[in-house]
Amino acid sequence: MNFNIQNLGPVQSAQIDLKGLSVITGLNDTGKSFISKAIYSIIKTATDAHQQLISERYEAVVSAVTQMFSAHRQVVRFDAAKMASFNPNIVIRSLAAVMRNGSVQATEDILQEYYHRIRADIEYMDGIMASSVTKEQALTRIQNAFHTGYRVINNEVEEQSVYKDFFDKIVIEKVFQGEINSIHPGYENMQIDVSEGATDLLSISVTHNHTEQFLLQNLVLLQDATIVETPMILQLAKFITSSLAFPTVPLGDETRLYQQRSDLPYYYYDLLLKLNLGTTVSDKHVAICEKIRKTIGGSVSYKLEESSFVFTKDSGEEIPASNMATGIKSFGLLLLLLKSGAINESTLLIIDEPEVHLHPKWEILYAEIIVMLSDTGVPIMVSSHSPYFLRALTVYIKQYKTQEISRFYYGQKLENQMSVFTDVTADLTPVFTKLAEPMQDIILNP
Repeated sequence: MNFNIQNLGPVQSAQIDLKGLSVITGLNDTGKSFISKAIYSIIKTATDAHQQLISERYEAVVSAVTQMFSAHRQVVRFDAAKMASFNPNIVIRSLAAVMRNGSVQATEDILQEYYHRIRADIEYMDGIMASSVTKEQALTRIQNAFHTGYRVINNEVEEQSVYKDFFDKIVIEKVFQGEINSIHPGYENMQIDVSEGATDLLSISVTHNHTEQFLLQNLVLLQDATIVETPMILQLAKFITSSLAFPTVPLGDETRLYQQRSDLPYYYYDLLLKLNLGTTVSDKHVAICEKIRKTIGGSVSYKLEESSFVFTKDSGEEIPASNMATGIKSFGLLLLLLKSGAINESTLLIIDEPEVHLHPKWEILYAEIIVMLSDTGVPIMVSSHSPYFLRALTVYIKQYKTQEISRFYYGQKLENQMSVFTDVTADLTPVFTKLAEPMQDIILNP
């Protein structure tokens, strides 16, 4: 999946191809985090807003079915046989199944079939009852309900409105804190186009921090995305869950996802909700979990009764998150996400500068785990400016033979203070040369 990015914050241009492992590097303030958050946000909008849209459409179509049934029953005598034939709950269950898969045509077919059967029963069958509602009035109500449901199913304008509204209220406000456009004159119009090979998937335009267009043209295969920005989320968990974000809801309840404080990033909540969703590890990730456990000498878990995370050493000693080494938190986060199933082939895992809290030895181990995950089919994007970490990635990419699905992108500032990111997979020399400059300056100019 290729992301063509123009004028995103400090980023003038970038083309990122998510094949397997995508590594973004560059100096501070080149826009690495902007790119990560933008890609995360696009996937979340395409999936979460789509689910919201399906839910709203489902409710409207269910309402249409129940209104048709109600009008039908007002003028026709219902016995057990007729109830079995026209039971709206059976129709609603069928609608739920096809709408969950996003099938517009199948939804139309079910609604139309129910509508025509009801009309035929009223028009041609015996059993018309004396009622304050006439046959014509009932048919009119049924027709109106059907057309309302049909319009909802095919309302493309409403669909785009849902995506735009989600991108404005969730992405721009709660991911980018209201500032997604460039502040440099001449670069105010952000444009991101996403494609898969020759197929256009979606197109986004944002001007003055307002979404002008979010056009979803084809199915986005990735079902979710997760950002790991800081391992300190484990220590902040109790504070976040006890804040206005979740007034009375325990960690793990996704129904309150959007009821959050506006001053905390959306992806904090998204990550926190995924850290306690289960304890079953995929077979292909068992060895990786064991490697993490051996590295940190124990396991990290969530204690519901205390609303906090703990590190349990192999000796059995429990250490609360507040006293947990930050490096252990870094590995523990991966362990928790693997246990919850949030790391998988259909979810993009984004990790921002994992080396920040790691000793060089653990940087190298972390790099190996990232490549191992990529080798199992997990799509990963990681940003870094650590020569240890980046060099380790190149070594393990070669060792695990994942060269075909691994890409490195390097961001450089231009004279206009905007950044351009280019694919440097074929030659990382400029990257390591730049990263070595500070130490060389100290050595050569003591």
